Amino acid sequence: MVAQGWMSILVVVVALGLGSAQAQVDNDPTNDTPGGADALVLGPGESLVNLAALGEPDNDVDYFSFALNQEDALIGMITSVADLPVDFDAPDVIIKVSNSIPLIFNDDSGSRTNTPGGSSHGGVFRLLAPNTETFQIGITGFNDSEFDGKTSGEGHNKIGQYALSAARFDPNTPGGDFSDTAANQTRAGADPIGITANQAAVAVGSLAVDGTDVDFFELNLKQGDVLSALTAPLKELPNSFDRPDTLIGLFDSNGTMFALGDDAGKDNEGDIPELEGLSSDFPHVEKNYGSGIHVVIVADGKYYLGLTGTGDRDFDGLLDNSGTPHDKFGDYALLVSVVDMIPLSVLGDFNNDSLVNNDDIDLMRNAIGAMISDHIYNVDLLNGDTP
Repeated sequence: MVAQGWMSILVVVVALGLGSAQAQVDNDPTNDTPGGADALVLGPGESLVNLAALGEPDNDVDYFSFALNQEDALIGMITSVADLPVDFDAPDVIIKVSNSIPLIFNDDSGSRTNTPGGSSHGGVFRLLAPNTETFQIGITGFNDSEFDGKTSGEGHNKIGQYALSAARFDPNTPGGDFSDTAANQTRAGADPIGITANQAAVAVGSLAVDGTDVDFFELNLKQGDVLSALTAPLKELPNSFDRPDTLIGLFDSNGTMFALGDDAGKDNEGDIPELEGLSSDFPHVEKNYGSGIHVVIVADGKYYLGLTGTGDRDFDGLLDNSGTPHDKFGDYALLVSVVDMIPLSVLGDFNNDSLVNNDDIDLMRNAIGAMISDHIYNVDLLNGDTP
């Protein structure tokens, strides 16, 4: 899929909505600067998933550009896939979004996963375009704060494939590539998202004002697919992507939870002092309450994305152990992408011993249990928080 030495990488991009299949090239090393950025064509209401890589030599930097109109929203995420199926940790990337100056910086995305590591070294971004112009997304290895391929004068040494998912949309226009209907309160009434491998979809939905709304969306996925999903709360635009405070989960047809994501993109701007003060949504906002997940699909079947208000881990519209509404309402955007990355021979081999057995099952169970336990702890710790 990728040329030896990473010197010429064919990137397949599929845009939904108004778009059509397109081919893009990650021009290593000619896209190492904003001036050489590879243009990704993304029309209004379109989304894409773009498979690329930080390549050899170790100081590779990738820049991609998007042309936006004033008040377009651009959201997206990096899914690090070089270490799959073990974890979503490599390459360890940092990202920034700029026009003439850096607007957004993000390190670890905070998106949760169904792999034993439980987190991701990718990144997320959410932007409301202040003007009609072209914006550049820079992607490099961790600790390369100058985005020039160097860390203390040496190469950043982060290489490998990643998937860039992105969507451009009007935050004031409901709908898009899929619907959010009143019947999708449960998995039985889930609204379909009709994408397959190497496709993406985006739509604007809403958690209803009564404060008990839950939205479910159905996907047909294959063994070996890698699913990425990201929410962008829209209620407080143009000031922030903070409300409604969302929680996202992925379930199989039996209702078994595979991943649970809460805040994605918060509190990561301080990891590199030179970029401290920039966040994954607005330069003056230190946190955001959108959610993200990355999931390795280990069996063909129907899967369900659930979206609800934070504190509703049961996805029934109520705050846990309280019987009261989760009370989170307002519009949100949901971006979903799928890439088929994982050889079937290694699916489920989470301890990387070339066998799929009870040891791998135990690792998976422990990872999901820890993920849910961590979230319970965080919700209980912040019990007074009602964003």
